[in-house]
This record gives sequence, structure tokens and C-alpha cells, in this order.
Amino acid sequence: MSAQDWVDKDFYKVLGVSKDATDKDIKKAFRKLARQNHPDQHPGDAAAEARFKEISEANSVLSNPDSRREYDEIREMVANGGFRYGPGAGYPGAGGQYAYGNPAGGPYTYSYSTGGSAEDLFGQGAGYEDILGGLFGQGGARRPSGPRKGADIEGEVTIGFLEAVKGTTVSMQLVSEVACTACGGAGITSGNPPQVCGSCHGTARVRQAKTMKVRIPASVDDGQTIRIKGKGSAGLNGGPAGDLLVRVHVTPHPLFGRKGRDLTASVPVTVDELILGADIEVPTLEGGRVKVRIPECTPNRRTLRVRGKGVTTKAGTGDLLVTVEVVMPTSLNDQAKQAMRDFAHAMGQTNPRASILGRN
Repeated sequence: MSAQDWVDKDFYKVLGVSKDATDKDIKKAFRKLARQNHPDQHPGDAAAEARFKEISEANSVLSNPDSRREYDEIREMVANGGFRYGPGAGYPGAGGQYAYGNPAGGPYTYSYSTGGSAEDLFGQGAGYEDILGGLFGQGGARRPSGPRKGADIEGEVTIGFLEAVKGTTVSMQLVSEVACTACGGAGITSGNPPQVCGSCHGTARVRQAKTMKVRIPASVDDGQTIRIKGKGSAGLNGGPAGDLLVRVHVTPHPLFGRKGRDLTASVPVTVDELILGADIEVPTLEGGRVKVRIPECTPNRRTLRVRGKGVTTKAGTGDLLVTVEVVMPTSLNDQAKQAMRDFAHAMGQTNPRASILGRN
């Protein structure tokens, strides 16, 4: 990304957001577009790769408060005619122009309007290399005067239910930004006049793919984002590295669910087990079994608590919540039908709908 990109490209339009978009809006838009256009999703598609690069460039400017502010200022100056590309009048005086080396072919031409001399415009002893080098030394941003923290990078990972409960370590393929070795992270060469770095094109950074081992802590929830300090893009001028933000997706379990520290499970039972009571065996998450006592005359869909068989966290261990679900027979033989009639007669049951029928 060259200095001219800051003037020619509308990064807000690239991400599809308004100029007054919040940081959250920008992050959301970038994440959506990056996922749609990531090269891994479109192998061999040059157009998608170019689009992904364009999106990444726009995000690298707008996601950083300092570079976003400078980008807005420069664009506003150009729009108002206070600083613009194009031909100018003579130098010095009412206006003029300077040529600055452009490796892409041809000089950049900057015009100004002033009623004073060159010293009035640039300051005593300052030259155009100082002005342009300071203003566009970082691909359009002012050369940072001190350490700058590296950008955060984001990634997503999908793990199993048991891995989420116990914690796990996963390998992730990540793309981060590192300081360009060709220019030492300056974005320009040290010549006179300085030239935009041909390796990083003035951005001071290059993208680098790497494989990283990431520890997912125990008891992570589906959709949770984990921040890992110092594992993002490298900083500039000795600044600290950014962070790695990992969004975790948890594959559902066929039997178990989670409510905080508690595990949940729906277990099928028979009608007689609910009526007479029974001791049943229920599987545990780790593959064992635990006995659960069903009291006599337990209502259908009642939840029974098994202490200490849930998820272990720093705050303690949860419970296993077993919800009993009656399984109705698909048919009855004559003996079973008579047994049910005898049961109903022995219970002397009244109509259970009498209370609601009496309201009509």
C-alpha cells in the first residue's frame, strides 16, 4: 500500500461501512468480508486473493485509531483543496509543486498554496523529504515517533464437547504482520531522496503465515473469544506485539449439554419406572456410569441432580442434571391391557381433567 492509496482509495467503501462507523462496526465488517474472500476458501482465485488483500489493507488503517485519524485528516485536506495531487503554479509564492520519487513509475506531484516562501511552508532548514517522509513514511501514516503496538489478529477453531470441558491444545494456521526486513520496518529506503520500499510497498509490514500451538482453557463456552497476549502481529519501533483473539466453536454432544458448571442429559425411562421408582444407570461424559435413584411416582420430565458429576472449574465442580423422559410403548398385548385396567381400578383414579372442564 503506497502513499497515494491514502488519497485515491476509500477504505470505508471497501469495508462497506460509513465514515462514522464504530470500531465494532469496522471489526464486524472486516471479519465478514475476510471470511467470504479468504484465499483458503477460494484456492487459485486471483480475484478473491486481490479482494482479500484490499480488505486487509483497509482494515489495517481503519482498525487503528491513530492511522484512521490521519487517514481522515489527509482525505479531508484533499477534499477541501488544502493538500492535493496535481499540477500547481510556480515555486515559491502563490503555489507550487514538488516531485517525489515513485518506484511504481513516474513522480508523485504534490501541490500547495501559500503566500510565503519555502521556509514559511516547510520551516527553516526543512525540506520536502522531511515533510513527505514524515507524512507518508508508513504507507500513508506519519512515521511513528515511538514504539507502536502490533495489530491484534483473529482466528477461529472448532473443538469437541469433551475438549471444551477439559481444555485442549490445538494447532492453528495464522497470518500475521511482521516488520519488513528490507526496510527495517520504516516503509521507505534510506536513499536521498528516500524511496517507498519495494518489498512492503510502504506499509512497513509484510504478511507472514505461521503455525501456532494454542491452549484452549477448560470450561470454554461455544462462541467464546479467548485473548492470548503477545501472540498477534509484531510491534514497530520496539513496541509490544498485538494479541491473538481466538473464537471457539464447540461441537454439540449427542447426549450432554452444559449450563455453566452443570452438565445436562435427557434419559429415557419406562412408565413403570416412574410409577414404582427405580435405580437406573446413566452414562457419564468420560465414559463411565453413575447410578440415579428415581423416586416412586416421579412426574415425567422431572430433573434429578447427581452431585459432583459436572464440570470442574476453578470455582468448583458442578453437578449432572438428569431429566427423565418417559418412553411410551408402541403396542399392548391383552395381558398388558388387563393389567392397566386393574391398575386404574386399584388406584380409584378420578378424572384428572375435571378441574378444567368445570370452568366452562
